[in-house]
Amino acid sequence: MYYIVRLNKSPDIKIIKINGVEPNDANVRNLSYLFTVPYNGVIRSTDVTNVGGKFLDWMLSEEGQRCIAQAGYVSLLSMEP
Repeated sequence: MYYIVRLNKSPDIKIIKINGVEPNDANVRNLSYLFTVPYNGVIRSTDVTNVGGKFLDWMLSEEGQRCIAQAGYVSLLSMEP
């Protein structure tokens, strides 16, 4: 959805329903829309309290999720971008 909605907006490209499920943020978030690509945050176990861990904590915070939504991705939280 990010690619089509943000990067390559074109009236010739349509996001389709899969098994009758609409391609929207709520359905991507609750995993009922099956055509998605998850992003994972991975850090070393030794970095949990250092920069990597702090960044991952921020990404999962309300502020981090708001930035993710503003960038056009589907956040873990239900919010307006």
